[in-house]
Amino acid sequence: MAKISNQQGFGLVELMIALMLSLVVVAGLYAAFIGDQKSYELTRASHLLVNKNRMSIQTMRLYIQQAGFRDYNQLYQNTLLPVVPVADTLGFTWDEAQMLQGLENQTTYPGAKADTDVVALRFYGAAAPNASLYACDGSEVAADTVLTMVFFISASDQLVCRDPSGDTVFDQDIDNLQLLYASADNNFRYFKASQVTDWTQINRVKIGLLVAQDVAMGSLSRDHKYSVLDEDITVNDKKLRQAVSETVMLLNRGVS
Repeated sequence: MAKISNQQGFGLVELMIALMLSLVVVAGLYAAFIGDQKSYELTRASHLLVNKNRMSIQTMRLYIQQAGFRDYNQLYQNTLLPVVPVADTLGFTWDEAQMLQGLENQTTYPGAKADTDVVALRFYGAAAPNASLYACDGSEVAADTVLTMVFFISASDQLVCRDPSGDTVFDQDIDNLQLLYASADNNFRYFKASQVTDWTQINRVKIGLLVAQDVAMGSLSRDHKYSVLDEDITVNDKKLRQAVSETVMLLNRGVS
């Protein structure tokens, strides 16, 4: 008589243990995947932020360096930038030869974000072959034409260049703009706009921007404090931020 083999399958307890082990393994793999994704997104956002910083600050530097430019004819005839005693279409009055002025942590400039700085500048256009002076939209400024432009941060956190033809948005997610000014007779001390007593003596500008970048799969929001030049700014959200600054020399001072 053949012997009957007494074979049994997995019991309920064994199945439950196997299921729990499988869940632990899957959970570990998922956590590792999420961690890799967060690391990738953070690295990606950091690279985008660095590129945005570089582009925004360099754009402002190139435009501000145009302040006070006079073509050969103006220099030869000693033609200064004109007096503007009544506020122009951009809201500013100007002394003779004045090429720059700023507003400190303003709350009333049209379209600008409250508690951010505003800077206005003006210059003459140039004739060929020196026709390399540009309006906000990138078009060349005609010779013997005085152009005024204004830089500010909009209420929508955009870096905006405004001239008589309208507004041009240079970049998004720019939280704050701060500016300091140095005079020709005191190059080692910088002043807020409200402390400047003679704008015709300003020969350099220090620009400070607080730039933000969204991060997918970001961590929980918490307070962060950033120093933008002489201002401390606190924010609470999931965005990655960086404060960047640069000093711009004003080589075209209009006073002869």
